[in-house]
Amino acid sequence: MICGRKARPAAESPRAPSGGAGGSRWSGRALKKMGLTEDEDIKQMLQGSLLWKVRAKGGSRERLFRLQEDGVTVCFEGRFGRSRSPQSFSVTHIEGVREGHQSEGLRKHGAAFPERRCFTLVFKGRRKNLDLAARSDELARHWVQGLGKIMGRLQAMSQMEKLDHWIHGVLQKADKNKDNKMSFQEVKSMLRMLNIDMDNVYASKLFKECDHSDNGRLEGHELEEFCRRLLRRPELEELFGRYSGEDRVLSAEELRDFLRDQGEDSSLRQARAIIRKYELNEKGRAGTDGGVVGWALLELQGVMDGVVMKLCLEMSPPQWGPPKLARQQDLMMLDGFMMYLLSAAGDILNQEHTKVHQDMSQPLSHYFISSSHNTYLTRNQIGGTSSTEAYAKALRAGCRCVELDCWEGSEGEPVVYHGHTLTSKILFRDVIESIRRTAFERSPYPVILSLENHCGLEQQATMARHMKAILGDLLLTQPLQGQDPHNLPSPEQLKEKILVKGKKLPEPWHEPQSVTSLLDPEEEGEEEEEEEEKLPERSNRQVRGSSRALVPRDHFIPVVLGDHGVLVVLMDHSILVVLMAHGILVVLRDHRVLVALGDHSTLECPSSAGPRDRPLGRQVATRAGVVLTPRWFPQAKDALQVSPELSALVVYCQAVPFPGLAQALHHPRPCHVSSFSERKARKLIKEAGPALARYNARQLSRVYPLGLKMNSANYNPQEMWNAGCQLVALNFQTPGYEMDLNTGRFLGNGGCGYALKPPCLRSPPGEGAQRLELHIRVITAQQLPKLNREKGSSIVDPFVRVELHGVPADCAKQQTRHKQNNGFNPRWEETLRFQVRVPELALLRFVVEDYDSTSCNDFVGQFTLPLPSVRTGYRHIHLLSKDGASLSPATLFVHIQCKTL
Repeated sequence: MICGRKARPAAESPRAPSGGAGGSRWSGRALKKMGLTEDEDIKQMLQGSLLWKVRAKGGSRERLFRLQEDGVTVCFEGRFGRSRSPQSFSVTHIEGVREGHQSEGLRKHGAAFPERRCFTLVFKGRRKNLDLAARSDELARHWVQGLGKIMGRLQAMSQMEKLDHWIHGVLQKADKNKDNKMSFQEVKSMLRMLNIDMDNVYASKLFKECDHSDNGRLEGHELEEFCRRLLRRPELEELFGRYSGEDRVLSAEELRDFLRDQGEDSSLRQARAIIRKYELNEKGRAGTDGGVVGWALLELQGVMDGVVMKLCLEMSPPQWGPPKLARQQDLMMLDGFMMYLLSAAGDILNQEHTKVHQDMSQPLSHYFISSSHNTYLTRNQIGGTSSTEAYAKALRAGCRCVELDCWEGSEGEPVVYHGHTLTSKILFRDVIESIRRTAFERSPYPVILSLENHCGLEQQATMARHMKAILGDLLLTQPLQGQDPHNLPSPEQLKEKILVKGKKLPEPWHEPQSVTSLLDPEEEGEEEEEEEEKLPERSNRQVRGSSRALVPRDHFIPVVLGDHGVLVVLMDHSILVVLMAHGILVVLRDHRVLVALGDHSTLECPSSAGPRDRPLGRQVATRAGVVLTPRWFPQAKDALQVSPELSALVVYCQAVPFPGLAQALHHPRPCHVSSFSERKARKLIKEAGPALARYNARQLSRVYPLGLKMNSANYNPQEMWNAGCQLVALNFQTPGYEMDLNTGRFLGNGGCGYALKPPCLRSPPGEGAQRLELHIRVITAQQLPKLNREKGSSIVDPFVRVELHGVPADCAKQQTRHKQNNGFNPRWEETLRFQVRVPELALLRFVVEDYDSTSCNDFVGQFTLPLPSVRTGYRHIHLLSKDGASLSPATLFVHIQCKTL
């Protein structure tokens, strides 16, 4: 007995799902279309399985998981059906399936389950991983293999097949009583699911016209005819007719004319190749590429067995016969044309840019580099959860620079978390393990580990040991042989290498067998970036006193040392200053020591001992008669010191305070990296933007969000890219237009995380490309998602906003009028015009929102891409959700025209 119930035998088959898929005539058709109905793995998934769901905070619950008849939805509910309502997810939202204890959750809480029975579903966007454990090895294998097969089939689907699959699912849901017939009320329900608020009179008229049996029900070919009328694309029919003429068939020559107007390869050979690839054969299949069902808009296979060929023949011009004959004669009919426009060939993104196409042999400073701030966080920086999975997600999204906030941990193990907050802690070594596994899954180009170091010497050494042991040969520990020291190496030279960005011991002070105290901390500029926004005004008042003659206020960086004074580093790196209650200690680079006493007299203490005899900080303190103790430092132990072990791992990314543009431009140090808060970066851009661009042509700079943003909000990265800043770090866990721009910036060049800066930023000052005039005709949208699924009568009133992001003079936005109650196939036919002065830096963002006259408009979907990656002509735009997941089959249809000014 279990809790008063009789225990279930382990071999008992799971019960039927609530509200089952039943005997609907179209049940299983989606899987048949994918060729998976007889697959043993899929059969097990359809039957359902009891799996343990391992929770992130520990503990596990057994749940019944079952694949639905649509082939993409997996529902799960309590073992005894006591859950309030079944939960579900779509296989289309799964990014990958990991076998074994390959997630943070299973490594922490999955010890009770054999590793071979465990697997993890990794979702796209912000949804958390789903950690599962099966009752047997065989059951786990069925689910891992079955999900992999479905994901593979879905990935290979054309846009038209995805649309067909989507419509098929809607029909299945709309047929409430599963009798394979649709009453008028069920049809109205289906229309609402499709995001259409069709007038009752018109809907009734259309229903009656298709109800040839006159029994108040649509079935078989009647329902197919209704859907065919619904799915018509008048704008594509008009476009087709414009080029095909009265016979409504495109010849190769006519298709060549269309390609020429599109700005593409317009040879007859290319036209014939397109016809053979996208025109349909007698079985309704695409051409020579062996693609699967192409008549997706027409067939709706679940309700049309035996009807497809009849429809093809009915719609084909009689003089050309069946589609096969048309293809054999190098002719294209409407549906082949539609398949072509809905394929990747008709996408707005230049498909050549979906692979690495830029020169990757230039110095690192010549690239924008996808960068993450507070990478470990899954939510906000005050009470959010830290997770190694956040690193995996960022790296798989193409991020090439991740941040590790390292703090003293228990038992000698450093931890990563947002210090002085309620965020959870994760072990440094676990983070490095996660980085090793995922660093080069998406891109082979170098990954930079940006260390924000708050650890003492012992745990710094531990960090170094972990990185060397775990990363092995992936970790760059020595300069590349033959590399010009005046230039950074290229991404190509650093392929599959991991670089450490952090403090490095200055060469004159370096002591291999001991530890040097660094009295030039960069915490204000980097390691304690959140503290720099909180510096007390009193520190400035302290410095403005007796030190004014020695240290001009605009040339120093102050760090408060508790109640004992202020540590100051001069911007030109020539002097170190400690302000104390009884005087000012000044250390010059030639090892002379000046002590300015309270009465403004000065005592010079020449140093006879070399810097290698003992640490310079202690030597200077001794000569000056000052005792330095750990309580001088703002952190426990010796966090302002750097161990030689950690310092040795810093090769090309040495974190230093910004010396000022004049000094940096006069004495460039390619291996030095300075960091700026967004506020400081904006100030610098405003005051000396061109000079900053010249600086960024030689050295890397990092920009990060203000530390005071409790909700981990981001800033607009475009203004930083305009000045050539490479490491523009954003909170990847925070969705919004800022992350849309970041995703768009790195969408091209194969999504490798490196985007070559335009020539004007690689060798400034320089002129950009020719100015452009951009005309965007927003024509239609298709199958926009419902925003309020709980309220069936809720239909969106969509409008499209097109935004241009670039240099300040180029930034602009325009929008269409909204369309009332139509998210299925709204049509605007509105042209928006933009002038672009620096097209190489511009990003184009398409946004669809739901108009609301009384409150803020609701976000529906968006897509952002670099302007140089935009293809002209008639194009489809595949919309993404707020967190970057696909909203397939939702699309925009536009016409793009560019004119050189």
